[in-house]
Amino acid sequence: MMYAQTTYPPVGFRLRFTLATGFLLLSLPALGQTVTGAAGTVTLPLSEYERLVERAARPPVPPALAPVPAVVSRAGLELRAASGMVRGTVLLQGEVFRDGLVKVPLLSGGTVVDGLAGPDAVPLVVESGTVMALLRGPAPFTLTIHWAGQIGVEPGRAEITLPAVRAGSVHATLDLPGENVELRAEPGIVDSRSSSGGRTVVGITVDSATASRVTWSSREQVTKAPREARYTAEARSLITVGESDLRLVSLFDVAVTQGEPERLSVALPSGFDLVGVSGGTVESAGTDGGLLRLDVREPARRRHQFLLTLERNVAGGVTHGEVVLPAIDGALRETGEVALTSAGTVELTVAEKGALRRLDVSELAAALVSLTRSPLLSAFRYQRRGTDRVPVEFDVRRFADAPVLAAVADRSEVTTLLTSEGRTLTEVSLTVRNRGQLFLKLGLPAGASLLSAEVGGQPVKPVEGVDGARVPLVRTGFNPSGSYGVTFVYVSSGAALGKKGQAALTLPRMDLPIGVIQWELFLPDRYEIKRFDGDLLPSGLLPGFGAGMPGRVEASVADRKVEADRAGRLARLAPGEVGGRVVDPTGAVIPGATISVIQGPWRRDTVSDASGTFLVQGAPPGLVTVEAALEGFRTSRYQLRSAGGSPMRITLEVGALTETVTVMAEAAVVRGTETVTGEREARQRQQAAATPQSQAASQNVLSLQRRASGVLPVRIDIPRAGRSYVLVRPLVVDEETTVRFDYKTR
Repeated sequence: MMYAQTTYPPVGFRLRFTLATGFLLLSLPALGQTVTGAAGTVTLPLSEYERLVERAARPPVPPALAPVPAVVSRAGLELRAASGMVRGTVLLQGEVFRDGLVKVPLLSGGTVVDGLAGPDAVPLVVESGTVMALLRGPAPFTLTIHWAGQIGVEPGRAEITLPAVRAGSVHATLDLPGENVELRAEPGIVDSRSSSGGRTVVGITVDSATASRVTWSSREQVTKAPREARYTAEARSLITVGESDLRLVSLFDVAVTQGEPERLSVALPSGFDLVGVSGGTVESAGTDGGLLRLDVREPARRRHQFLLTLERNVAGGVTHGEVVLPAIDGALRETGEVALTSAGTVELTVAEKGALRRLDVSELAAALVSLTRSPLLSAFRYQRRGTDRVPVEFDVRRFADAPVLAAVADRSEVTTLLTSEGRTLTEVSLTVRNRGQLFLKLGLPAGASLLSAEVGGQPVKPVEGVDGARVPLVRTGFNPSGSYGVTFVYVSSGAALGKKGQAALTLPRMDLPIGVIQWELFLPDRYEIKRFDGDLLPSGLLPGFGAGMPGRVEASVADRKVEADRAGRLARLAPGEVGGRVVDPTGAVIPGATISVIQGPWRRDTVSDASGTFLVQGAPPGLVTVEAALEGFRTSRYQLRSAGGSPMRITLEVGALTETVTVMAEAAVVRGTETVTGEREARQRQQAAATPQSQAASQNVLSLQRRASGVLPVRIDIPRAGRSYVLVRPLVVDEETTVRFDYKTR
């Protein structure tokens, strides 16, 4: 091909191709002139020419052919064996990839009856024993092949050969005669089995393009003759008498002695509505007239239990009633218990007649007692035979409800630590007997904040309400049967203490009666109280509240553990240990006594705990001196060897701090002077009772000081050294308790 020139011609040029010579001529016509070629030439624009040149340089690529003309992706066989033949369908799914008619291999083996693609028949051909279908593509296809095969029978077993299907995955479902079938597929995997109605359905995953051989055998079961069902029953019923309704709850325990009952019937009392039925072996329930039909889930079980709940509304209120107890229909014998209860204050009169025999409520079965939360008023036992009715008749007389105390505190022990800045840290411990009160409402003094609370020695979370703070009286999993401890701690601010003056402290209001409040006020060591005033009395004026104030009734978990460990160590002292118990002449324990163990320059001090016990470890060998001192008592001094052995028993007698009783090696010889006569001792006791006396800190103060050192969520510079003053107030009912006192520095 030749070009006349290589430069682009002006606008309006034409190319002329001579067919005869194969030459391409370029002509440049004048502007506006139309070029027409001679015969045998083709004239076309330059753009068309360039497009032809480009197509000639890049010829079109023909589409790629599929590697196979067609494929069968999935096959499912549904076959049933009967009358020496196995028949069924083979469902084939696949796709034809090439145009036109394609021969698709399907299966081999057995007899193909026909093939369908939906409602239309599919042309089938057989080549070398393989059935092929003529299908047009490209398109997906779904074929249904009706197939049949012969069952081979041998003694004790039967076998069939499944067709070899040319598919990616093949699954067969066989419906075989017999229920106890032992089946084997080679090659293949049995993945499911179910039996019902004398036949067994088996699912098998077989290898593709391989004829699987399935063999099976069955053992016929001997059908047992049905036996008559016989059973006995035990019933426990609870009748709850409300103001305008009756509620009946019955727990049945059925014991099967013969047969396998598939259904149980219960005769229901008239007028009651069925609220609910529950039981571990109850499959379904339904009412038919006055009978409740219960279908049993496991008839072979020897015991069935179920619970019925019935209700009946009574117009005009319940004053008299008769309840016929539900009964198991057809039971050989039925025994039972029935109890009656009611909410509110009522008098319930029940007639003992017929099969009812009165029973003490303490003898009722635990399962029946657990059905109620109200007191049981009457109880009966009965035995029913055949179709006998067991009616319960009763009369109800109601009384107006009277208010009762839901909770009461036998004792309250209060410990207050007062700082020179006027801040107070107060712990209130209550011994509570509770019947149903959930919270203790507190009226805290102005500016006070509640820090923590405990119930039964375990922490609980206080609640702040719009009308005051509340402390829980119960906690999760705590179900006390008697008295238990409730403790809360709060902090408040007041006027700072000067060199002398008057101060006042107030306890919060508590909405439950308190038998007696015992308040221990702990002041820094440089302050001395001269006169008390307010709602409280000196502890000496009430019997049982002396100088040796005991610890609170229920200590914290940590305190109880320390006391238990110390008591265990005191059972037998090891060398270097000095321990024992501090008591008064009557044998009562004395907490808060200062115990000093001395040998030359070595000295170790400790304080007796709430149980009066003390223990000092690491004493040097040899003879040591043990001193016990407490304000209001004579100081006792003992000399003994620290070689271990039995614990000491230190007795502190009433006297002054300047009086000392010395005992050598725990002997009965006493050296010292006793100048206090009986008359003087009596006068001192009387004066001590009428005037608040300072004393050493009790175990309550020591425990609160420990808790304030990092346990409580507050920082307060509490006094570590000081004296305690004990005051009491009996019978406090939802009111504040205030104490005023005059103080001065020492």
